[in-house]
This record gives sequence, C-alpha cells and structure tokens, in this order.
Amino acid sequence: MTPSPTSIDRVVLPTDSTIPLARSAEYDTYFRISRSDNAHAWAVSALAVVTAITTDLPQSTLDNDSRLRLLDALAVVVGDASAAAAAAAQERSPSPLEAPPNPSETGQHDRTPQAPNDAARQAITRWKKGHHLFHLFVISMNSRLAAVLESLATEQWPDLADQLTELGTLYAGATESMRYASDFSPEIYRDFVRPSMEPPWLEPGFSAVFNRDHDVMLTRAKVVRTTLKTAELPSVASDSARRLWKSQAENRRAHQLICQRFVPGGESLLQEHFDAADQSN
Repeated sequence: MTPSPTSIDRVVLPTDSTIPLARSAEYDTYFRISRSDNAHAWAVSALAVVTAITTDLPQSTLDNDSRLRLLDALAVVVGDASAAAAAAAQERSPSPLEAPPNPSETGQHDRTPQAPNDAARQAITRWKKGHHLFHLFVISMNSRLAAVLESLATEQWPDLADQLTELGTLYAGATESMRYASDFSPEIYRDFVRPSMEPPWLEPGFSAVFNRDHDVMLTRAKVVRTTLKTAELPSVASDSARRLWKSQAENRRAHQLICQRFVPGGESLLQEHFDAADQSN
C-alpha cells in the first residue's frame, strides 16, 4: 500500500541559503517544504527523507548504475546532516518537544487533489519526495560552492579537489533524484500530477523557477565556473573540475529528456500562462 499524499512528511530546509522570490512560498507549500534555522530539525528531516527514498528505491525502475550514483550522493548528504546535528548538539541540547513547523500553524496546507488510485498515490509521493531529495542535494551544493571559492582564494588545492569531487557526486545525485521523482508513466503525469500544479489547486503559471535554493545554486555555480576557468589550477584540481562539468552537463540533458517524456514538444505551465495572458491582451 502506497502512502497518501497528505501523509507525506514535510522536509525542513535552512532559510539562510535562499533568495526570496515572489512565488517561492507557493512552491514550498506545494512541495511540502518548511524553513527553519534549527540545524537539528534540518538534520532529522534530511535523514528521514534519505530513509524514505532508500526504502522505496528497490521498487523504482532506476537501474543499478543510477541507484549507485544516488547512494553515493546520499552518503554526502547524510554526512552533512550528521555534522549539522553534531554542531547543533554542541551549541545546545535540542528539546525533545522541538519539531518541524506544523503546516496548520504556518498556513502551509496541502494543495494536491485526491489521488484516484494506488499508481497516482505512488506517483505524487515520488514526485514530492524526489523533490525533497533534490533540495537536500542543492543545499549541500550551495555549501560546497562557497567552500570552493574560499579554497581558491587561499590556494588550498587538496581541499579544492575534494570539494569539486563532492560537487560532482552531488550533481550526479541530483540527476538521479530527478529520475526518481519522475519514475511514473507520462499518462499519470498528464492526468494527475500536472493538473495538481494548476488551478484550482495553485495559481496559474506554477514553475520550478520559484525554487529559491536552486536559484542560489545557479548564481553561485556561475561565479565558481568563471573563477575556475581563470585560475591556474594544479592537475588534481583541474581533473576534479572537468568531472564536475561533465556531471553538470549530464544533469541538464537528463532534465531535458524528462521534460520531453512528460510533455513532448510542449510548454511549461509558466509559458502557457504567459501565452494565455498575451492572447487576452
């Protein structure tokens, strides 16, 4: 029995790695994302997401290579979550009553139509949990992108090589998290998942561009790429950088293929909204 979408736990993400966007709150509401500066709450939530994904992974259609890439990246996230929890424990002992924000208290209510069958319930669960995992990868990327710039400035080449290697691992994991999130039929996407992101459930023009964490990652990645290209790197760091660019390129190709599989030659909901607005003017 697959879980009901309303039973999907929220993921907690830190607030300090984002740039507020006009409709980012709606994006967070749809994907059941809460924001907190409590490192312990983020760590516990991250580990819960990892547990849910690894439990469902054997039932997915991802091949062994994809699963291994995902598990490699999950190990990085688990390390980050453990380090965050340890740091929080040193600062203060978290109260056992402390928990992620309740959606009824924050105004973040579930905005997903009732799934008509088990296949649709499984699809919406993977769609949202896969996005939770993608966010965790992006949060870890954001930390390492900042660390890359610091290592470059101080010429800490071994640290730089390690950070670039982990970034490549996280990019590969993000690619597999997209494949996991979309691990259901195009018919279910057409008939249930895509309509769940349209009125009356959401405002017209819902889009991934409202993803605050990804917006931060793209901005930092551009700075890092420009800086790396102009820096004189030792071979160990330059090899890691080339592997990172390869992972980034694969990430973009995979996203394009997923979009094409679900909406062949079609437009995003945001573009459809813009087109409809133009026609009404």
